[in-house]
Amino acid sequence: MYATVPGRPLCLAILLFLTAIAAAAQTTDEPPPPPLHRISLDASFNGEDAFVGTTYSFRVLLRPHLAVAVEGWVRPYEKAVLVQESDDVYYRLQETRFGAGLGVDFVLPTGLLPYLFVSGFVERSWSSYAGTEREAAETVFPVFRVGAGIPFGEQAEGEFAMGLRLGYQYSEFTDLTRHRAYVGLEFTF
Repeated sequence: MYATVPGRPLCLAILLFLTAIAAAAQTTDEPPPPPLHRISLDASFNGEDAFVGTTYSFRVLLRPHLAVAVEGWVRPYEKAVLVQESDDVYYRLQETRFGAGLGVDFVLPTGLLPYLFVSGFVERSWSSYAGTEREAAETVFPVFRVGAGIPFGEQAEGEFAMGLRLGYQYSEFTDLTRHRAYVGLEFTF
């Protein structure tokens, strides 16, 4: 379905590094519990492509701060792609792509930053080609994200708050560029 590439060990190494930073930065004071729900408006992009979407996560464990998440996304424009018909024949088609995923969101509270996060998703992607009845292949692939979350002010338990997530996204989807920047405007309650 997808090939093993060097990005997976890189994401695991980053996860271990961030876990070590979080462990070193732990203080004796108990940090406040993370919010129970998080909804975010997300974007992932690089110089070749961009996607927008939304994510909902629900905290299932307090220590570690682990949440189950579901997300949906779409490319907000049609993109010209080459589709191979035979060994030497390609068609240039306008592709519309969208998808959904299920995953986990692991928050690492630190004294250095408001918090660090590591997320992993299993995504499913669908696409269609404008002006044709050609069916595009459905694909299933993993997505990894690492980064920092910056809340906009203090959040008391049970209150609504906003924040910003900035990070790196790695996707093992073969037709798309694998390395992307990730930005999410989050609403927690």
